[in-house]
Amino acid sequence: MTERLYYEDAYLLSFTAEVIRCEQAAKGVRVYLDRTAFYPESGGQPADQGWLDEKPIRDVQEDDQGEIYHLLETPPEGTVTTGVVDFERRFDHMQQHTGQHILSALAVKQFGWQTISFHLGQATSTIDLDTPAMSAAELEQILAMANRIIWQNGQVSVGFYPSNEISGLDLRKPTDRTGMIRVIGIEGYDRSACGGTHVRRTGEVGIILVPRLERMRGRVRVHFVCGGRAYQLWSSEHRVLMQLVEITTTGYEELPQKIEKELQTLRQLDKEQLRLKMRLWEMSIPELQERGRKMGAMTVVSAELDESLDAIRFIGRQLTVRYPATVGVLASLPAGVLLVTRGPDLALDLTRLVEHLRRHATIKGGGRPEEVQMGGLDARSLSSLIRQVIDWLDQNSSCAE
Repeated sequence: MTERLYYEDAYLLSFTAEVIRCEQAAKGVRVYLDRTAFYPESGGQPADQGWLDEKPIRDVQEDDQGEIYHLLETPPEGTVTTGVVDFERRFDHMQQHTGQHILSALAVKQFGWQTISFHLGQATSTIDLDTPAMSAAELEQILAMANRIIWQNGQVSVGFYPSNEISGLDLRKPTDRTGMIRVIGIEGYDRSACGGTHVRRTGEVGIILVPRLERMRGRVRVHFVCGGRAYQLWSSEHRVLMQLVEITTTGYEELPQKIEKELQTLRQLDKEQLRLKMRLWEMSIPELQERGRKMGAMTVVSAELDESLDAIRFIGRQLTVRYPATVGVLASLPAGVLLVTRGPDLALDLTRLVEHLRRHATIKGGGRPEEVQMGGLDARSLSSLIRQVIDWLDQNSSCAE
């Protein structure tokens, strides 16, 4: 079995090893070594990156027999190779994984919530807790205690114990592994069976922030960031905060009230704008009717409007109420929707129109005998469809009486 150097020293960045064998793979060459400092992807933690004889490593994994292989584009040239670990990536993973142990330990100690799963992602890391909900106060309690543990700078220890001695160690979560068990301890707070990489002291985690919580399938998913990631998050959010302070010419503590006041003003302006638009739409209806085309007992009004779907529905409703013997063929260009609506004095069944159009083109739509709509259309399709609708209305004008 490969000797896992990272088990004893997560800060070991350079090592020499003997090449045991190389195997051709779909995406390169699998290189097996007698010893390695590279962590293979497992337990929710991504693989390390780095170089073997200055050749970039594409991936590090365990095969079905538990042997570690390093995926390279081409194999090393000799039987002895030198490996160098990308420490920036390694240290980031060490911060996130140690932070996860702290959060998971406190979730159990304070509220009895076990961690169901852990994932170390590119932007945030996550733990899924076996609770259907977490309040803001509960989260604040865990976060405050977690960061106190970090600032106490306690030791993070690595120990190896026979599986028959594990029961006396008071692990946070039982393990069914056998043989020698690797246990990570956080001084005074946690012991967990774990094969991942961690910092030596909690102070190196820096700080833990939780940007969001997510409820899913009866559990709470906690998105968190530690150390360098937490600084980047704080920095980007602080930059936005300062921009908002400058734009609103107010202090950051008054910013929520200022924004709420501005939003209330905008909502009032939106209402007033809608009222004025509805008035303009109403004023345009006689002109639309005057431009309509007579077909027997009915008048067909068609228009392509640069208005929303709600607007053309309002116009269609007002048009057919004022002029009960009118059919409105109204297109919303922004929405890509065609609305066809008729007044109560007409007997046309517009669902037959939709059936007719479906026989000649692929359209999405439907509705009621007095009103139908078709969507998912661009400007060219709308113009073509309007012509087809008018042709059908002309052919069926006798049925409208």
